[in-house]
Amino acid sequence: MQPFNTLEVYGFSGTLNVDLGGLNFKSITGYRHSKNYGESDTDGTAVPLLATFAGSGSYYVSQEFQLSGNITDSLSFITGAYAGKESGYEFSRSQIFGGLIRDSNADVTNKTFGLFAQAYYELTPTLRAVGGFRYTWDTRDSVLHNAQIYGRPYDVAVAGTPTGINCTVTPTEPVTATTCNQEQNAKFNYPAWNLGLDWQASDNLFLYVATRGAAKAGGWNLRAGGLPAFSPEKVKDVEAGLKVDLFDRRLRFNSAVFHTWKSDNQAIVNSFVPGIGVTQYIQNNGKVRIWGIENEITAVPWEGMTVSVNGSLQNGKYVKGSFSEIQVVAGSGCTNSAGVANGCVVDLSGLPLLQLPKKQLNVSATQKIPVGDGTLAVTGAYSYVGGQHFDAVRAADQASAATKAAYETENRLGFVPGYGIFNGRIAFQLENPNVEVAVYGRNITNKKYLLRRFPDLYRTLGIVAAYVGQPATYGVETTFKF
Repeated sequence: MQPFNTLEVYGFSGTLNVDLGGLNFKSITGYRHSKNYGESDTDGTAVPLLATFAGSGSYYVSQEFQLSGNITDSLSFITGAYAGKESGYEFSRSQIFGGLIRDSNADVTNKTFGLFAQAYYELTPTLRAVGGFRYTWDTRDSVLHNAQIYGRPYDVAVAGTPTGINCTVTPTEPVTATTCNQEQNAKFNYPAWNLGLDWQASDNLFLYVATRGAAKAGGWNLRAGGLPAFSPEKVKDVEAGLKVDLFDRRLRFNSAVFHTWKSDNQAIVNSFVPGIGVTQYIQNNGKVRIWGIENEITAVPWEGMTVSVNGSLQNGKYVKGSFSEIQVVAGSGCTNSAGVANGCVVDLSGLPLLQLPKKQLNVSATQKIPVGDGTLAVTGAYSYVGGQHFDAVRAADQASAATKAAYETENRLGFVPGYGIFNGRIAFQLENPNVEVAVYGRNITNKKYLLRRFPDLYRTLGIVAAYVGQPATYGVETTFKF
């Protein structure tokens, strides 16, 4: 098979609004279908050494009900319920050195249900308080059907697997030639909240302060059967900001500072799992702090011209001592609470956070010019994203010099330098009919840059994958609204 990738996504939604005389009722119904599959030539050569044929498919149905309105002139509210169900599958078939093809596949059912309410109270004509709460219940069910050798019966003997047969998971029922099932069921429940004050200090100055808490759902690792479920990632933050309008609203300045605390931080890792081999899975990695500032300026220096500048500075780190791993170093004599022989505990809390650019900047300018019965708009934009780590590792102090050098190489290959690109667009908008015709250019200077890197397997298979950014691209688009 030649490498390829196929993606199919579509969805539908419907919203119903009903006026109940002082109250508003809203129903939001959604459906989403997705399917993707493809083959990756992992070794990057013409020789069929390492390859993966993988894919997934699912459909998601959701329903939300909302009720909102004013209780008094000073008190308003919104409350409701949300329910969603996703059913689907995932598979991954990995070819190892041109021979063995390992097969991992699973059927999945995910359900979520939530109740929420939020209220706004005007303490004074210019000072408002907000408070909201939501509670969520999640169910994550999966059935694994993993085989060490694709195409062979599950019940044939295969050395090196956890069960001694082709079934590489812990079966919940006797394995047959055609059936190898491991059921995994987990339930999570967690709260979310929102508290804040905002003050319209004057016609031109708005101030606010807020604190919030939420969570990212937990789940199962489907490729690496037998690993425990990963827990929800919990987040809480504080934020303060202001919005200022000056010079008859020709200049607007927004600023916000924030500090975020995360626990049970979810991270994707690549490692060796006994009976499975090298694979990728999600685990909870300690506690994280992130802080920063975001600023935005919008200016209208003359009629028809709008200039926007927004940028952010942020930084973060693991809480010291909250993130560690066990590395086996032969002959080291290391001990650990898990009882792994020669397992040295390595503190990883000093590693940089992944996918956290410390600097981001966006600058754009649009000039609109009336032309006949329409408007001509010319836009130029520059976007910069700072350097990011997509992998960060640390070798045990007891490791050999060669091992430490390999880890340092992986760290270097796991970093993507910052990059900036220029985009442009020229559009002509008619009012009647409501039609817009535009030409656009993305990455006009044909900047060569990387979006991300995955060197996680460097120490095991000697492979690094880099994904390049989109080259200079030009196009024409037409939009008709009715």
